Amino acid sequence: MGPRVLNAKTAVSVRSVTGWTIVFLPALTLLFLLLHFSVDVPFWDDWDIPGSTYENILRGQGSIYQHFFGQNIETRDAFPRLIFVAVGFTLGWHVTIFIVMSWLFALVTFLALLKLMPVGLGRRSLVFPWIMLLIGGLLFSSSQWQNWLWSTQMAQFIPPCCLALCLLVQTSPQKSMGFKIIACAMLNVLATFSPSNGMLLWVLAFPFMLIPFTGWKTVAKEQRTRILKWISVYLGLAILTIAFYFWDYKKPPDSPPLDIVFDEPGLVMECFLAWVGAPYVPYVPAGNVQLALLTGGAMLLLFLFALVLVWVQWKRACYATVKASWPWICLGGFGIATGVVTALARAGRGVGPNIAPRYFTHSLWIAIALVGLLYTLWSYRQRTRRVRDVAFGVFTGVIFLLTLYSWPDGVRKMRTFNTKSRQNLLTVRLADVAPANPLWSRVNGHSGCCRTARLRMDRGVLPIERIDNWIT
Repeated sequence: MGPRVLNAKTAVSVRSVTGWTIVFLPALTLLFLLLHFSVDVPFWDDWDIPGSTYENILRGQGSIYQHFFGQNIETRDAFPRLIFVAVGFTLGWHVTIFIVMSWLFALVTFLALLKLMPVGLGRRSLVFPWIMLLIGGLLFSSSQWQNWLWSTQMAQFIPPCCLALCLLVQTSPQKSMGFKIIACAMLNVLATFSPSNGMLLWVLAFPFMLIPFTGWKTVAKEQRTRILKWISVYLGLAILTIAFYFWDYKKPPDSPPLDIVFDEPGLVMECFLAWVGAPYVPYVPAGNVQLALLTGGAMLLLFLFALVLVWVQWKRACYATVKASWPWICLGGFGIATGVVTALARAGRGVGPNIAPRYFTHSLWIAIALVGLLYTLWSYRQRTRRVRDVAFGVFTGVIFLLTLYSWPDGVRKMRTFNTKSRQNLLTVRLADVAPANPLWSRVNGHSGCCRTARLRMDRGVLPIERIDNWIT
């Protein structure tokens, strides 16, 4: 018998399964790493949020406003706290649940990006799974291991998820104008009451796409009135939300002065460039700054170059290309704006604190948006040119190598953190036997004690078994 030949339908099915497996490979790989390296014990900031929230609720102290909208340094992270409380008092205080929820927020974001990918000449080629593999490798990068394995960092994945969903809603031709405005406003509210950079979504998710790229004058008068009405609703909700956010707001006492922008602008720029390039170099608290600066500068220049190419397409009246590029411009703007705010707020502490892995979740968005922009410009090309194809391959290939290079170091850091977390778990379990254990400083870096130790002492008063089932 001769070799078995696949028919056309079976061959297409095999290619489809292979393609989608490649697309979701980074997400599945990260899920495996999280399940393997996560340890069900709170760490560091977990003792404050949600630890202090659990404690206050169990003791009957504070109001609902204080439980959920109380200021946490510079943020009012009401939405993450709501998730912590809902899960903690139903399924228990299992940090592994919140770690998996971080992955789920990233997965929803990835699915939104998948839908935002342009349906151009390249969608049916082998380039599409390659590009989605690259975007997935960035979005699920193990280099941001602190955010993946610290359950309280779940909040960091909420604003980009909300922004991606906003852009997906805005680009949907089936949704009405009113639905787009209300849906985006609600998502912006959730992002605002997560990390403080979620407030940027009111600008980045502004409904610019309601206005045709051909210009305001081409819009009919009745349509103009309708657009202005809904934009007024959007702006009104934005003003109310931000006003509520800053009501009774107090500047954190340890915040560096902002006049450093005028005193040391070079330091601010250095912090920003290092923040952009840090995810692609092995993390050393006091090292690799020069390499991070070089990588960050190159990434920003390439992103600026892509923006210039989009502007050229707009001048040529290639509005389909511009429309498909707009979501990626907004996503890149989110990364850049977050980096600027971070540099302004933390430049007084030096470059080192700005290149910690817990900041990588947002700086990676510049590279993600850059890859999306390059693919969009390549996909909507009018005709094939070898130089353009080679440039597209070189740029995305370099970003892929940087991404691939960053993963092993993140996995090593996950393995090290896993060992420390197991030691922390043993420390917590032996709290009654060794209350003065010096390892408490590792379990909770902010103080020499642990909130759970105090809660366990009150076991006869508080129904603590509802949330501390990871102790036994």
